[in-house]
Amino acid sequence: MGTEEPREERKLVRCEITGQMVPEDEIVEIDGHRVCAAGKEELLRRLRSGEGLPGEMERPSVLRRFACIFVDGLLLGVVGLLLHFVILGTPFFNPRDQNLRSLLADEAVASTLGVILGLAYFTYFHGLRGQTPGKMAGKIKVVNLDGSPITYSKALVRALFYSGPQLLTPITFFIVLESPGAATAFQVVVGIYAIVNVLCALFDRAQQRALHDRLAGTRVIKLD
Repeated sequence: MGTEEPREERKLVRCEITGQMVPEDEIVEIDGHRVCAAGKEELLRRLRSGEGLPGEMERPSVLRRFACIFVDGLLLGVVGLLLHFVILGTPFFNPRDQNLRSLLADEAVASTLGVILGLAYFTYFHGLRGQTPGKMAGKIKVVNLDGSPITYSKALVRALFYSGPQLLTPITFFIVLESPGAATAFQVVVGIYAIVNVLCALFDRAQQRALHDRLAGTRVIKLD
């Protein structure tokens, strides 16, 4: 009987998409990335859509970002409502002041505190770890464009651009009696800014940077 020649071991290589170890001769290279047959379709899909590629920071889905915004908005809304009741009293049972001018002045104070609360909330949490409670729940994070943590100063700048025209909302309570049309026009501007902000994120398929991210030099990435 003849001796059998030893089989040559096939070198295994990790697919950059699936993470599976496959024989090297089953690997193909596409746009500098080495993938197996199972990972090829996913890589091509990412290239077409502009999503993060292997080794790059990946953007979260729009749905995930909105879910995080909802959680943060809910938390801020509860605190803001408590502030409103403290300043104005319980409006349905014991309003503190029925005079319209005094009531609008109180609303302006409450609105100002709400603006300050929002700025403090986003500045503190984003400066601390790049995540608000909502982003912690959704496993996303705000970072610089190179992926490094943002500072408190950049977190404040981002919060200012995130609020945009809403920062001036308290002023509208002082002009609503004198010029209702001006107050309405201001609300239209606030709405347009919010829409543009969202559209910027939707049309940026590569990094999903909203307007406030572009102005502040930041981006949002997913952590899982």
